[in-house]
Amino acid sequence: MLIWIKEHRWLVGIIGLVIAVIAVTVITSGNGHGEIVTVAYGDIQQTVAVTGRVEPPQEADLGFETTGTVGRINVAVGDRVVAGQTLLSFNNFDLVAGLAAARESFAQAQRGSRPEARNIIEAQTAETRVAFETATTQLLTTLRDSYRRTDNALRNQVDRFFTINDTSAVLRIEFSDYQLQIKTSHYRSLANQAMAQWQNDLTGLTESTLGAALTTSKDSLQVVQLFSDIFTTGLNDTAGEVVALDTTIHGVRSIVADARADFDTALTNIITAEKNYLQARSALVVAEEKLTLDQAGGDPAEILIQQARVREAEARLAKTVIRAPFTGRVAKQSASLGEVVSANTPLVSLISDGLFEIEAKVPEAEIAKIVLGQTAKVSLDAYPANLTFVAKVIQTDLTETLKDGVAAYGLRLQFNELNPQLKSGLTANVVIEAGAKKHVLSLRSSNPERP
Repeated sequence: MLIWIKEHRWLVGIIGLVIAVIAVTVITSGNGHGEIVTVAYGDIQQTVAVTGRVEPPQEADLGFETTGTVGRINVAVGDRVVAGQTLLSFNNFDLVAGLAAARESFAQAQRGSRPEARNIIEAQTAETRVAFETATTQLLTTLRDSYRRTDNALRNQVDRFFTINDTSAVLRIEFSDYQLQIKTSHYRSLANQAMAQWQNDLTGLTESTLGAALTTSKDSLQVVQLFSDIFTTGLNDTAGEVVALDTTIHGVRSIVADARADFDTALTNIITAEKNYLQARSALVVAEEKLTLDQAGGDPAEILIQQARVREAEARLAKTVIRAPFTGRVAKQSASLGEVVSANTPLVSLISDGLFEIEAKVPEAEIAKIVLGQTAKVSLDAYPANLTFVAKVIQTDLTETLKDGVAAYGLRLQFNELNPQLKSGLTANVVIEAGAKKHVLSLRSSNPERP
């Protein structure tokens, strides 16, 4: 440091001279008297002055979503309202009634049928259940009758021309085609096995085993029919009036044809009884599901339909009503009873109940001095200058706005208390206390009239 001073003695001398001159300068005042201005260290309070506009924290201009005639006005300027409160409404009695009807239909769908309608559903279900039981009994009877018819035709008509034992059957008629004769014997043995399986499935037949017995019955009859077809083919290929067991070939053909008719009748009866059974079972399932849904409170599909109709009715009605979007006070109300208004025409203005705020712009050169939470003194053009209010900085914009080519930043302040003198739209003169610079040189006058 000493070396630097020695090297710059001329500069130090000039600085000292200037300070000395300032310290002892006698300034001649306008009346011929002088005053002494001294230089001293002290603290300086920084401020930023801006002009802004008083605003509520929330405000809204409200109108109807559709065209209509004003039927009710529930508020006046200055009234306090709560969020959701109805402010204005159209003549909408028809829509109100439509919504009530839709809600009743929805509730009815949730409850299910009325008692008298449910009684009808229960009676229909009972009738369907009886019909199913009847069809089941008929199918069981048909299976047994078809077995007896088929067994009788085989044993009492066809088997007179065969030698039958436990494992085989031998045709006692000689066909012109020996291979066809052997094939006929073979298929008679297969038919015998099929009939044994059919009889076994019918033993102890119940509703639970009905499905398996039904399949076996139809399969067995198809084997028996195939046997009769092969037998008939062999008889038709055998020429002449050969006597077989005291019966002509023509007589044998007639017997086999009669037996085949019995086989066909048995299968037809089974198929018809099965069809009736399946239809009755399907009808019972549908009836029981309908009854179950009704007892549980209604058809889900119908409930969804009625719910959608309620929402549609609510939406139509909502367009004829203006409700408060937030709690606050009515700042303006311009509607008249009986007036026809168009959609989206502003009729009611609301301002919220919160602390009023100030929106202002800060020049680019001053924005660095602004910090959230800083205190400000506010005067309003509408009141005397000595009436001041206190506010604080609550928001600064992150991006600039150009005005007349000069960059400025949005600033928002909030008053620290509710005051009936504060009104939306008033011009506010704001002085923000932007902090103090400590221990800086400043000029002080000896004249008590000067600062």
